[in-house]
Amino acid sequence: MTVGRAASPSNGLVCITDSTITSSCPSSPPTIGPITSSNVTVDVFIQGSSPVGGFDIYVRSDTAYLVPVSASLGTLIASPTFTSICVNDQSVNGSCTPNTANGPGVVEVSTIESSGNNDPGTGLAFTITYRAVHSTANTTLSYPSGPGCSPSSLEGSTCVAVVDSVGNILPEESQTANVNITHFVDKDQPPIIIDGNRGFTLQNGVRSGNGTASDPYAIDDWNIVPPGGITIENTDAYFVIRNVYVHSAGVRIMNVTNGLVQSSGIGTHMTIDSSRNILLDQSYVYGITIDSSRNITVFRSYVYDITINSSNNLTIFGSGGSYNRVIISSSENSTLLENRLYEIDIHESTRIAFLRNTFSTLNIYNSTWLTVENNTLTGGISIRDVSSEQLDSDTISTDNRVGGGSLLFYKNCSGVKIDSIESGELIVANCSGVQISNVRIAGLVETVLVRDAVVNNVTSSVLIASSRMITVANVQGGVELESASDVQISHVGDVSISRSANVSISETGSADVSYSKNVSILDSGNGPFERFTSSISASDNVTVKGNAFCYGDCTGLSILGSSHITVSDNSFNGDEGLDVEGSSFLQISDNLIYGVTGALNLDSCSHVSIMGNQFPSGGDEYPGVVRISRCNGIQISGNTLAAPTLLSCALYNCSPRVDIFVKIYYSSNMVIEGNTITNSSTAINIADSSNATIRDNTLQTDLNGVVLNDTSNFRLFHNNFLNNTFPVVDAYSTGNVWDSGYPSGGNYWSNSSRIDNCSGTQQNICTGPDGIVDAPYFFSNGEDRYPLAKPYSSYIVGTMSLKPSTISLQSPPRYLKVSILLQPGFNASNLGLSSIRLNDTRSPDPQSLARVQTSGGISHLDNIRYGSGREHNARPGNYVLQVTANIVTQTQFRPFVAYSAIRAMT
Repeated sequence: MTVGRAASPSNGLVCITDSTITSSCPSSPPTIGPITSSNVTVDVFIQGSSPVGGFDIYVRSDTAYLVPVSASLGTLIASPTFTSICVNDQSVNGSCTPNTANGPGVVEVSTIESSGNNDPGTGLAFTITYRAVHSTANTTLSYPSGPGCSPSSLEGSTCVAVVDSVGNILPEESQTANVNITHFVDKDQPPIIIDGNRGFTLQNGVRSGNGTASDPYAIDDWNIVPPGGITIENTDAYFVIRNVYVHSAGVRIMNVTNGLVQSSGIGTHMTIDSSRNILLDQSYVYGITIDSSRNITVFRSYVYDITINSSNNLTIFGSGGSYNRVIISSSENSTLLENRLYEIDIHESTRIAFLRNTFSTLNIYNSTWLTVENNTLTGGISIRDVSSEQLDSDTISTDNRVGGGSLLFYKNCSGVKIDSIESGELIVANCSGVQISNVRIAGLVETVLVRDAVVNNVTSSVLIASSRMITVANVQGGVELESASDVQISHVGDVSISRSANVSISETGSADVSYSKNVSILDSGNGPFERFTSSISASDNVTVKGNAFCYGDCTGLSILGSSHITVSDNSFNGDEGLDVEGSSFLQISDNLIYGVTGALNLDSCSHVSIMGNQFPSGGDEYPGVVRISRCNGIQISGNTLAAPTLLSCALYNCSPRVDIFVKIYYSSNMVIEGNTITNSSTAINIADSSNATIRDNTLQTDLNGVVLNDTSNFRLFHNNFLNNTFPVVDAYSTGNVWDSGYPSGGNYWSNSSRIDNCSGTQQNICTGPDGIVDAPYFFSNGEDRYPLAKPYSSYIVGTMSLKPSTISLQSPPRYLKVSILLQPGFNASNLGLSSIRLNDTRSPDPQSLARVQTSGGISHLDNIRYGSGREHNARPGNYVLQVTANIVTQTQFRPFVAYSAIRAMT
């Protein structure tokens, strides 16, 4: 596209001109003005084109300075037909073309020659009238672009199409125009604040009038200086706000009667509260809220969003805008007529009429006596939170059109079969025993107040509202559940579940669950749904199992404010696997969880079990593969967290692939046990936390094993610190203990002494080894009093028998014979005799240890003394006795435990 020169011999020129100066395209882009009045009219001219059979041309202005008011055809097309004029995305004649550049400040004019012949290629295409709303030395009128404007007479998707009589696109060039506005230099007005009729004064911008119906106070032709706005309250005098532009603070009308806002631009918001008899006429408003008011009219105005609450006798006519939303709540006796809207939500309202509107969707919630007739929709009508009595009061006629097709409405039916049909929308309401199959629907398939239904092989999306005993399968679109129960869903697109119960879904595109219970999300993420994600909020008793979550830049599963959630046997492949906040009683087990920026994130959670998961992180150096903050009652057990093995650092300047595997802060009451963590900068990093047990973990080839900062009441024992550069840092902590006492022992430190010749709590009985190193292991700010001589391994469970198995509480103290059988492969000679305990507290009688048999895998411990019932306040009954000990081999330190029952009698 070439701007600023006349047409070449082969192409014509589309230009914008000032008709008061010239009736043809100037040689360069003109400057129109200076403008000294409120309105300005420009011409859109075509010059030197090939013979023309029609055109579709868009012109855009900056609404901060020029707001288009109207447009009219010129004389270029001699006998025009099928003419459409669209101003600010509002149809003045014909219809606005969707999916193009229509919107605030855009004028679209299109027409064709009715005779079927071509007209000369030079002439006035159309004129546009603008309202000047603010002074500027230069604002540009240009030609916008849009996705639906291709092919174009200009380059790319610029919205200029000039055609010949058979529809061929004629190549053109274009020329813009600039506008100079001086009209508002002397008409800037500070904020207007009127409280009561006496506030209508010259200082508040009133130019004329006496406040009567025939001569209202006139506040007109002003530019309200930012950041001010207009506030009018507690008045009943008649007034009009006309040709006023408000930039920032908006307009607030409260407790007002008899007001008119006309031909004005409100760049932010307008509020009408506790008022009546208010008219908004042919104005531009970003958004409007109407609250507790009556007799309010919005007439042919461009409004992005409209919110109506607790109001009545409203009329919205010929208004709307692109992608706007209307919300109506607790209101009555109102009409929406011939508007162009996007989405309408109506809640708990009555006697509202929707007539001849164009919009995407109408969502009805718990409302009665509605009239919905002769509307054109692209998305459809949904009905939710409604009783059968309320449904019977509504009138939804079949002359509504959805996606170009008719609306089918089945109500109060039983045993109906709907098969192999094609329509715009299908609604089945208050029915039972329904079968819907093989249907092609442009908009929506909906069941509301339906019991016992099957929906199968549907091309559209499906809404199940206030229904139960429903099976949905093979749906090309998504499925939404609202207040439903006993539903099975499979082989569908995205699924949304709200306020529902007893739902099972499988093989879906995504699954979002809110305010629901007893939900199963199963076996999704394979086949066509490789971007599977799920979110769970404010829900209870949800199972997520067997799914393959999304790859790449995504979060697989989000859980918020929920309880009793089970997440098992899934694979998480995205940058973030699970994100959990404000939830409790979660079990996360047996999952494969990748994640380069955080595989598992917990925030403000309680009673969470993280068990048996694999974290094969190969990700970035990011702090925390597992991140936990502000949580209570967390168990992390049996997980494997492993980064890839590093290349030789003698040859490469390398560092661990993972910065911190487990990062915890501001948390309490935790158990971290039985995990294997390898190849990180820091295996476990905990700060500002309290009351934790860290045991039975293997931390290997990490730069730092465990780093504690500002913690209290931690117990750390039976961990293996293998080949870590800095096994432990414990700073600014109180009450932390790094062993479990004697004979249970502390941790295994691969960088410490392994001399083990003695036993006992003081390690001063030097008659043989006991699996405990003879000297404590010291580190900064702490010590392990009983470091293990061999790497720790898991418990061995043996069998035990007692003789006698019944004792009398009245008999004198005597000895109990204990026989223990170890598992195959373990010899009793490896049993540390000094570690033997009865019920964790009692040592055997020292003399009896000399008679212990330690051959053949059987150990007989004779003469373990027990006291009388009088001595220990025992009562008659059945008891379980536990014997523990340590088994120490050449390669392992393993606790041993055995149990047996005994009966106490009087």
